[in-house]
Amino acid sequence: MRFLDTNQIGFDPQTLGFPSVGSCQAIVYQTDIGLFGFHASSSPLASHTSKAQAFAQYVQSRSIVHAPPTGTTHGICVIGVITRFERFGDKQGTADNWGDELDAIATGLAFMGPVYGAQVMSHVDKNESIYVRFDWQANARCEVRFKRWSKMEYYQNGAAVTDPERRNLAVDPTFAATPLNPTPTFVNVQPGTQEQNVHRLGRTDEGSLHKITSFKKFQ
Repeated sequence: MRFLDTNQIGFDPQTLGFPSVGSCQAIVYQTDIGLFGFHASSSPLASHTSKAQAFAQYVQSRSIVHAPPTGTTHGICVIGVITRFERFGDKQGTADNWGDELDAIATGLAFMGPVYGAQVMSHVDKNESIYVRFDWQANARCEVRFKRWSKMEYYQNGAAVTDPERRNLAVDPTFAATPLNPTPTFVNVQPGTQEQNVHRLGRTDEGSLHKITSFKKFQ
């Protein structure tokens, strides 16, 4: 299992956890070899699209064929999870903005399969963030569960590690903004951060999480 913090991308064959998802979006690309994740911060669509392209480059670094019509596709679906209030608000426009962000992910991947979104509407109040967990399942959409972040916490698990399957997104150091090209390009770099896991306050495990069963289909 891996945990992805804000503006981190990563892969795990079985489980990905996203701590403190408030104004962010937890995005997973499910494939038949496992889960690729992107903890997307709130940013203008142009910047998000640039990050989506860096995410796609990371996925393709594993040399899997995930887009028809050539070969066998390994892609199963794309799923994005947001909170009721914090990502796009609770009013008109949410679906359009949300769909644009998920479309940028699918387009970057050249993925033509189903794209789903889940907006957490219960067990969370305004200004609260959530912990989101995705568990891979064979021949089915992955199981997605959550808990309000105020009931969870980080804990340190060992010394600093280098994890090639968890990377930070950062502005390309060679990028130079111009009036015609003001949006920075992003690259993925290998982080050397300390390993932080998540558990329930006062426990040594995550405890029970709420299962998400309602999804909007964007594609």
